[in-house]
Amino acid sequence: LVPGQNDTMTEKKDLTLLPVQVFEMIHMCTYQTQLINRYSRLSSILEMDLCLAQQVQREAFSTEELAPAKERVEKLSNIQTTVDKNWKSTRWIMDIITYARDKSMRGGILMSELTSPPKDVFNSELENPSEDGLFDNNNSQTGCQSVACDSNEISVGKDNIKIAKFYDPNDEEPKINGHVKKETGEPSVPNSGILQVYAAYDTGLSRGTRVRLHVTEKTTSREVINLVVRQLNKTVTQKGKTGPQYREDQLDEFCLVAVIGARERILRDDYQPLHLQNPWTKGRLYVRMKSNLLAAIQQGHATEV
Repeated sequence: LVPGQNDTMTEKKDLTLLPVQVFEMIHMCTYQTQLINRYSRLSSILEMDLCLAQQVQREAFSTEELAPAKERVEKLSNIQTTVDKNWKSTRWIMDIITYARDKSMRGGILMSELTSPPKDVFNSELENPSEDGLFDNNNSQTGCQSVACDSNEISVGKDNIKIAKFYDPNDEEPKINGHVKKETGEPSVPNSGILQVYAAYDTGLSRGTRVRLHVTEKTTSREVINLVVRQLNKTVTQKGKTGPQYREDQLDEFCLVAVIGARERILRDDYQPLHLQNPWTKGRLYVRMKSNLLAAIQQGHATEV
């Protein structure tokens, strides 16, 4: 509210006005509890250690005492800068308010965009399969098993979940097949689409490794996570890498998230990724460890750079 002006909402006794900073903290404590808890604990420890290090630096007399004290202050200051930078990237509410208050910015949506039916992003990807070497296992021979099949994809489960050839940036000569084929007489899979899922955890492969999945609308986030982790485990073994191998009982430690810039949305295990709505369809999907809260956002920033 502008100072000196009233609003009808302020006259209601059952409502309470909150400063933006207070609302922001309540919002983050509700939806990002682990992040706010860890940030609060880490920032308080850093603040105390930095004060003590600065005190030691001021009390130092000799060069032998001053050099390590100065080095410790610099290290703690760098850590504090990194923490503040990551914290600022999560404060999207202030960014929205700043953008809304800027009268020089032109925002808004055309009414025609609101009244027209939404575009099917996944079908548009299917129409141009040659860009990333998309494969469809409907052209595989009858009786071809998911593991023994010579094609560059795997078919898993009752919901026609299909894993296309994963992409590794270190591959100098990736095999590319720019055609999507369908067997004659076989009905097409209803409401299916392509998901590109990036790995935001230690796979033993290069940064930016991704898996392309052909899924249906019934495919859940948990199924996507399990398929990605298992496939990358298998790939590490086939390539002779020394990367970690994640056991079946460790799959619950992973989660599927959608990322746009500095914003992240954690998808529930029973959520169906094909039901994602704008603006999340414009972002990327990452599989990360639940304990590593900033892995997907940091990898997204590194990819953009």
